[in-house]
Amino acid sequence: MRARTRKLLRDMGNMRGAVITISLVVAAGIAAFVTLRGTYLSLVSSRERYYSQQRFADVFAELERAPLGLAQKILAMPGVARIDTRIAGSGRLSLPELIEPAQLTVVSIPDAGLPLLNGIELRAGRMPSSERDNEAVISEQFAELHGIEPGRVLRVVIEGRERNVRVVGLAMSPEYILVVPSGASAPSPERFAVLWMPRHAVEAAFDMRGAFNRVAIELTPRAQPDMVLRGLDQLLDRYGGLGAYQRDRQLSHYVLNEDLKQLATIANIAPLIFLGVAAFLLNVVLSRLIELDRPQIATLKALGYSDREVGLHYLELTLIISAIGALLGVAIGSWLGAQMTQLYVRFFRIPGLAFRMEAHLVATAVLVSLGAGLAGSLLSVWRVMRLPPAEAMRPAAPPSYRQGFVGRWLTRELGSSARMVARELSRRPLRTLLSAIGIAAATGIIVVGQHFSDAMRYLVDDFMQANQRETIEVTFVHPIAADAVHALSAMPGVQDVQWRSVLQVRLRAGHRERTVALIAHGLRHSLRPLLDAHGREVPLHAGQVLFTDMLAKVLQLEPGDSLLAEPLQGDRTPRRLEMTGTLSELIGLWVHMTAADFQRWLGVGPMATHAELLVDADRVALVQAELVDMPQVASATRKALAIEDFRDQQSQTLGTFTLVLTLFAVTIAISVVYNNARISLSMRARELASMRVLGFRRSEISWVLIGELTMQVLLGIPLGLCFGRGLIELMMAASDPEQFRFPREISAHSYALAALVTALAAIASALLVRRRLDRLDLIEVLKTRE
Repeated sequence: MRARTRKLLRDMGNMRGAVITISLVVAAGIAAFVTLRGTYLSLVSSRERYYSQQRFADVFAELERAPLGLAQKILAMPGVARIDTRIAGSGRLSLPELIEPAQLTVVSIPDAGLPLLNGIELRAGRMPSSERDNEAVISEQFAELHGIEPGRVLRVVIEGRERNVRVVGLAMSPEYILVVPSGASAPSPERFAVLWMPRHAVEAAFDMRGAFNRVAIELTPRAQPDMVLRGLDQLLDRYGGLGAYQRDRQLSHYVLNEDLKQLATIANIAPLIFLGVAAFLLNVVLSRLIELDRPQIATLKALGYSDREVGLHYLELTLIISAIGALLGVAIGSWLGAQMTQLYVRFFRIPGLAFRMEAHLVATAVLVSLGAGLAGSLLSVWRVMRLPPAEAMRPAAPPSYRQGFVGRWLTRELGSSARMVARELSRRPLRTLLSAIGIAAATGIIVVGQHFSDAMRYLVDDFMQANQRETIEVTFVHPIAADAVHALSAMPGVQDVQWRSVLQVRLRAGHRERTVALIAHGLRHSLRPLLDAHGREVPLHAGQVLFTDMLAKVLQLEPGDSLLAEPLQGDRTPRRLEMTGTLSELIGLWVHMTAADFQRWLGVGPMATHAELLVDADRVALVQAELVDMPQVASATRKALAIEDFRDQQSQTLGTFTLVLTLFAVTIAISVVYNNARISLSMRARELASMRVLGFRRSEISWVLIGELTMQVLLGIPLGLCFGRGLIELMMAASDPEQFRFPREISAHSYALAALVTALAAIASALLVRRRLDRLDLIEVLKTRE
């Protein structure tokens, strides 16, 4: 074995504590990278593979009713490769375990064969028989949550008529990976189901013989999507078309894509923090190791080792530590990635979804870890290579110290041990600051992990509760006269009834376009007040047209700008709409105006599409049962149940994510504090041993060392709280989702928890160093170096 190799192994043995802790920090960064990036890539690749297998369409359109013969004209349009027409409508399903009926979307499938586009994957049972009109397949996730198996007969209400439907199979479709009920802000797989039934049965149920109201299109490779959308809108306009849109606006795909964007943002930012801290630690460890190894460096060079060989020796030490961390991180990341992917399987019903450890992901992880190690060690290695043997033989020149006013005050006011601590910190401010920054990184990561729970708690318990004050939200099948809504107040137990109109409009500002909901608020809208992102109520006055700030940003509008708005129902003549101001909302892209302004703008009388009811607690079930039996009511949803569903779905994933980040942050905190303490002990061992010989107690010399660490932690924790806040702002700005935005809420409890966890990690590190200090061999340390 070469001498240099023996020295490398001996150095690693002597500094095994540093090797272990730095390797753990590298492992934390690589594990975060592999876990988050691997989960993201697994989700995306599984989704795209499933889309391809089931021929997920490129363009979608909804309309009121069109004859089947129109399909040939659509197929003849330039850029259209295949089309699939069908019928879809809504219904209700009652189950004993559900407090309120589940919402249904009933979709037609060919009497023979499978759909040309948006295929159905049978997960259990069989497809419905073309000879029967009471058989259906149901969405698999809903069936699993309610224990529905093939052969069960369900009582459903379609178009106001109750009928028995026999479930013969469980199925999946790329259109409904995430099932989001109409008007909801989040998936609700427990309260929303999809029924696929033979076309002849759906035609009869919705009185749509020889017609269709949904069309899906697959584009040719060279198609121009914008031209296809415009041509399709022109064809469907006379048939009540609601506006064609591409896959990126299809509801299930859109919500799924927004979730994946946030995961990708976290996957790109979080590992950089861990690896940055690892690079910092390597630089600190190597720079201080070089100070201790000056005589050995001089000896090696005097014996004929070149600068390159000596520098390569310390570079090898760095690469070995990084490689150990990379291998450990890949192993941990692979396991965590599999666990996290299983969490997503419960929400994203993508067949074949599993964590896949791709070779390029492992290669990237290893290269990134080695790169971080090199970045942290190059400066120290360069110093080794430039150190002349004669200079290395001598101890490093001590810094030039001056006492100054602060020093004189410390000498007068503090005890001897405290003065030593204060002087050491003031004489080496850069080292103190860098150590505090490492501790701040750990504290900030804990803040980030806690933020997601805080944000969800604020969104559910504060914002949504304040924004949705009604007991029951009613959606009507078709707009009804506003006066008719007030008749609901006569129902026993109803305290208040308020209404609003929701109209889908297509907004065009130059080449930028979005299809959004325009909400017209009645004179009284206290049950659905307008709230900004901080939960403050925003008044809505006559003449105001308020856009959500995200919508204004997407369309690049300023207050006073106007654009074309095309209603997608009724008279579709485009009209000018002037934005008078913006409103910062957390969910959705909306336009708000008063009902009176809306009626003048659209040229209609007061019409309601939704109503909010405030109901006595003991009458909710009765009122809801009466509402769902009304033919003009499409759905009657208890908001408390919808909010509870939202909370349950988010808490599981966020809880796991927060725990993982906290564990990684504790690893960083212990590594930073322990390495600083261990290196300080190595560099000051002779000084501390001399103090023991002079009569200082162990507690006093311990305070000299641990006092420095305490000051670094006390400085690092406030920096970390600010760093965590800044990191959250960066992550939220980078993800920039349109439909759902996490509030930037951090509770005092989370700040306190981050500080406490960091302090406990520091105490654990200090105890480890105190143990080494107690075992200090005074005679060995005080020997003169040969």
